Amino acid sequence: MSPGWGTEGARLLARFLDAGGDAVPEPAALRRRLTRTPEDWPVRVNDPVQWREFLLSAGVRDGLPLDEVRLPPAEGRNLSPGRLAPRSPLTPAVVQAWVCDAGRRWSSGKRPKAPYVFDRAVPHSPGIEAVTKLDGAARRLLADLVPHGLRTWPQHALTVGVHRPSTQRPRYPDPHTWPTPAGSALRHLPPRCVTGPA
Repeated sequence: MSPGWGTEGARLLARFLDAGGDAVPEPAALRRRLTRTPEDWPVRVNDPVQWREFLLSAGVRDGLPLDEVRLPPAEGRNLSPGRLAPRSPLTPAVVQAWVCDAGRRWSSGKRPKAPYVFDRAVPHSPGIEAVTKLDGAARRLLADLVPHGLRTWPQHALTVGVHRPSTQRPRYPDPHTWPTPAGSALRHLPPRCVTGPA
């Protein structure tokens, strides 16, 4: 969503990018993904409020978006963020945060040699680690974007299910709930993002 639509998330995102957030490649790429403003829309926009509500209900994101990574099945003993990280775009600090959180909830499952799968693609926040190296103004604006994201991101943004596939033992799925990389990054990285020297 571009700032021309008047949404809180679009305004915050534009301010963050202008304050230096676009020095990080992932947030900088968001500028190319913004929707056109109502004035530049291919058809006449008589009621921007109705159009804005339509766009949001159709899935256009407002503010800082999350990306998702689909991770392959793995045996319980090999299902750990550290072992899955080479197959993903996650950065070392995000992986370390995810290892810390997932390690509290996972110890190979009930069947360490059986395959386990994630319920769905796993949300993460691209570029979050690099934002810790930005100046104070950009970090403070990120600190405003995150609460907005928590209000507008899907409910499954912070946790993901892990279980044995139903084809193996349908009556014994051994379900677990893991934090997502997005959730782990928020728990472990924000203090550095927000409180560094201005």
